[in-house]
Amino acid sequence: MVYKGRVAGMLSPSFPDNTIDKKAVRFASDLVEQGYGSGLRKSKLVLVIKEVSDPADFDQIITAIEDEIGEYHYQMQQDVVIRPFDVTFDRKIKIEEKLWAFLFRVDLR
Repeated sequence: MVYKGRVAGMLSPSFPDNTIDKKAVRFASDLVEQGYGSGLRKSKLVLVIKEVSDPADFDQIITAIEDEIGEYHYQMQQDVVIRPFDVTFDRKIKIEEKLWAFLFRVDLR
């Protein structure tokens, strides 16, 4: 489940008050139903939901998210042989007034 913007393991569904977590889970579920996602072992889609006050910040936000995803993926490989990977911005989708979804593709080489 999602808790404070992070996956929290095998917890029963719960969402903290006044967060975007519930909207994020519902949006991700809708995308899966629409056919988004990847069944490939070496490729996955990553969804990040963010509140954006100023659309002029999109480039900076996208770069920061790419870095976060890359760091997360690198940390996940610490106990195994490091495999090169690419993080690529796919698209942004407006959910509501200042809430945006950012989709990224992570491909292992």
